[in-house]
Amino acid sequence: MKNALLFIFATLTAAFASTSYMLYTNQQGKPIGSLPDQLAKTPQFAPSAKTYQGQIFVVTRGGESIPLGGLFVSFHSLQVIKDYELRMYQALASDVAKYSEKFEKQYMKYAATEAIYNEVVEKQQYKKYKTIRGMLDDEERYLRYAYENLLYVSGAKPYAEAAPESAITTQTDASGKFSLTLPADEPLVAATCTSREVSDKTERYCWFINMDGSKAVLMNNHNVLGKRSDDSAIKTPGLPLDCKQWQECAAVVYAVKQAYAPYAVTAAK
Repeated sequence: MKNALLFIFATLTAAFASTSYMLYTNQQGKPIGSLPDQLAKTPQFAPSAKTYQGQIFVVTRGGESIPLGGLFVSFHSLQVIKDYELRMYQALASDVAKYSEKFEKQYMKYAATEAIYNEVVEKQQYKKYKTIRGMLDDEERYLRYAYENLLYVSGAKPYAEAAPESAITTQTDASGKFSLTLPADEPLVAATCTSREVSDKTERYCWFINMDGSKAVLMNNHNVLGKRSDDSAIKTPGLPLDCKQWQECAAVVYAVKQAYAPYAVTAAK
């Protein structure tokens, strides 16, 4: 009798032991793998920590570097920024088409008046000089107005107002430097926007810079939104804040117009 009980106990123990190693089942009762199988599919290591650091400053026309302290820098995945970029193209396309066309029409008037002015100067037609000079100044004033309107609808301001939010942020210190350590395997995009009062104008800036944590980055005039720098996550062309040569600026306006044109067609549909 004792031997029989021992046999039964051993059999039950073996049965329960094998059950603990049986295949796990899903809600439909179908096997999905044993415990060792499931552990093998579970990631064994968390992403390694990386330090994302950099400095933000602008360089004035006089060559002075001004650090931008107190700025909040947010961190996003590249896909979040690409989705945001697409939304901005779609949202701004109609206004860019409208105001770039107004600029181009006014530029043609300005260029024609400038040609007459240059001829008057070359031929030393002094009686006509004052009149044509006044006409040229008027055309340039209208041209600058058209340019600033286009800059307003396509520059940093609308991008800043619609920038995506993030729970991961840090802030620059008084020297414009920031540093944040995060566990991340994929490259991130550091984003920030700000404005600065210069004389009677407001200059606006945005940065969307790719960072992989391997080195500190500098965020300045060279990789600000619109410069299409290699490290910028958003490659849209942008207008200079202050145009000095209208012929050069007209070429940039054309590039901006062409960049947004496909999305203007989509928006119209």
